[in-house]
Amino acid sequence: MRVLFSISLLFVSLSAYGEPTHADRLTTHGSPRPRAQNAVTDDWPHFLGREYNLVSRESGLRTQWDKETEPKLIWELQRGKGYAPPVAAAGKVVMAHRLDGMETIECLDATTGKLIWIDQIAIDFGESFGYPEAPQAPPTIAGDKVYFMGTRALLRCYDFESGKILWKRDLGSEFEVETHFFGKGGAPLIYGDHVILNLGGKENSAVAAFDKLTGESRWTTEQEWDGSYASPTPVTFHGQPRILVFAGGESKPPHGGLLSVNPQTGKADFAFPWRATREASVNSSTPRVVGNRIFMSEAYTEGGVLLDLGETMQPTVFKKLPKTNVQFMTPLVREGRYLYGITERTDITATWFCLDMETGEELWREGNYGRGNFLETADGVFATGEFGQFMSVKLTPEGPEILSEMQPFYSPETFCPPMIHDGLLFLVQSTAEPDGSSQPRILCFDLRD
Repeated sequence: MRVLFSISLLFVSLSAYGEPTHADRLTTHGSPRPRAQNAVTDDWPHFLGREYNLVSRESGLRTQWDKETEPKLIWELQRGKGYAPPVAAAGKVVMAHRLDGMETIECLDATTGKLIWIDQIAIDFGESFGYPEAPQAPPTIAGDKVYFMGTRALLRCYDFESGKILWKRDLGSEFEVETHFFGKGGAPLIYGDHVILNLGGKENSAVAAFDKLTGESRWTTEQEWDGSYASPTPVTFHGQPRILVFAGGESKPPHGGLLSVNPQTGKADFAFPWRATREASVNSSTPRVVGNRIFMSEAYTEGGVLLDLGETMQPTVFKKLPKTNVQFMTPLVREGRYLYGITERTDITATWFCLDMETGEELWREGNYGRGNFLETADGVFATGEFGQFMSVKLTPEGPEILSEMQPFYSPETFCPPMIHDGLLFLVQSTAEPDGSSQPRILCFDLRD
């Protein structure tokens, strides 16, 4: 049963300016080794990385280790509730979470974990199915600004250096946005001069765009579908730029599906219904595209589907994949053809798989590490497991291979994707370890070779 609370937004100015200072929650363990001369550093400024494909250009990374030589912990910072992963650019990490009843966004020095700035807003949070409402999607760094849409659809634009709020919009009130099961989801997409959101507002405003400098409204997509936990992503079909939005949140009866939106006008080419038939469900896995073929999936009743988009910008079903039921992780596409993902909705049944997007054939299904994530770099692929495992892996159409593995903590619900920036690995522990030895935290490891 869903527990409801009245919504209260109290704007509390807790931003710190000037030189970085230690946060009380920070523990320092050491310093990372120097970077190799030819190592490449890449930013991870928003959800799914620079190119929205789970691929980082980082190089000079360690891909093999044993128990004695595994990556060392550099620092750790206690954090609150939520499954929003961190983002990073220019040596700084930005993350959002629910800390002591406050919706919190903070900027940290990537190497030391020291606090640069913090902003907090008091919110009356609720919960659903035993899970707390809390930030579910990360901020977005774009140049000298940071954009964040919080649990109650409060959109904020910050100065990246100081944390000063440049503008804000209470979209929850303005558009009557339903926050659904666990709070609002979906990360802001910066496209050209626009901030584009998977909004799900009333009066047919499924998607909305705002001026990135002023916050002024630019357009809305007329569609009744509610917002989901999937983030909008930029794609190109037949030479035409588009934004894909996998909409569909809590509704009676359940509804939702895929929208292909013109980023200049907000007009949708199509609205392809794809949603579970059960009410207690939500769309949350971001679709993947190869050429003019789309893979999308929900994990409750319908599973996955491959769509082909013709020159008329209308989709046709290439193949339904009822057993390829990805819940909320975003699959990794490699070699422009092979899709690697994780199926199912429980830690016991979740399994790695490889799908040939050209033929629609599932090539293999093996490996039970719970509902984790994949991340590709210039040096190889890394993976996380639901209970805190971190692995260096080899993924091919022939099957997976674990090259090295470590267990930095043991706790359930490790749903946040890993992030690598400047040769440093960032992992989020979302829940306490069962024995109480550690609480939710972000951990920074030295992954430099």
